[in-house]
Amino acid sequence: MKGDAGYFSREWLFTPYNNPRRRCEVKFKEAHRSTRGIIERAFGLLKMRFHCLDHSGGVMQYAPEKVAKIILVCCILHNIAIRRGIEIDDEEEISFENFPEVICNDAPTRQAINAKNYVAENYFKD
Repeated sequence: MKGDAGYFSREWLFTPYNNPRRRCEVKFKEAHRSTRGIIERAFGLLKMRFHCLDHSGGVMQYAPEKVAKIILVCCILHNIAIRRGIEIDDEEEISFENFPEVICNDAPTRQAINAKNYVAENYFKD
């Protein structure tokens, strides 16, 4: 899963490098940044269709594994709705400027750092 700089890395959550030093870290951070807008637009559409995702203030009070399942089901239902021509009721403009910035107080684990470095070194090398 991808998270922004407001979170610390976990084995299941990749965040951008704060101060990339190696070329692969710079490329990883650039790829991470370029996907953010796409992901935010997708979540904006899901929140417009499934208000249960929007009323949580950006924080669902479940374990990450359960939240992932909820979001997966919403994605499946959204795709079914698109195929059946069911439009989103709420057509208000999506704004991403006021997304809550949740700051995680836990330090990243060594396993999380190793996992992110593995991805950067093996998929973003020259």
